[in-house]
Amino acid sequence: EYAQVKKMLGGAWVEAFCFDGKERRCHIPGSFRKKVWIQQGNIILVSLREFDDRVADIIHKYFVGEARSLIALKELPDTVDLSYSGVQFDQGDDDVIVDFDYFGYLRNPDAYRRIRSTGVLGMDEEQVEMNESLQEHGINPVY
Repeated sequence: EYAQVKKMLGGAWVEAFCFDGKERRCHIPGSFRKKVWIQQGNIILVSLREFDDRVADIIHKYFVGEARSLIALKELPDTVDLSYSGVQFDQGDDDVIVDFDYFGYLRNPDAYRRIRSTGVLGMDEEQVEMNESLQEHGINPVY
């Protein structure tokens, strides 16, 4: 069964959304230790346990290119977000939170639309001020 890692639970366990519509706790085997690094958002292949439907074992991790091939072959739904990471960086007392996706772009739907439509990120005054504020705090935003 194909799945996408939603949360790292620790102790060689992850929470994953299987594409049969169920969320399961998945075990990372010892053979992956220091060889295969599982992260939030990765597409994985899991082996379901016969005696417990809520638990599975990870048997393979797909790289982004392999996952795209699976989507092209209709093994995965077209709606899979391969850029999902859910990582947020919190900077100090100013409550500045910058959320980046897998490729380093800001997670901002309006910015994505501008990039897709124009090929460049056009910034309005508010975005310019935010960019300057981030740079003052030592954060160099990636566009």
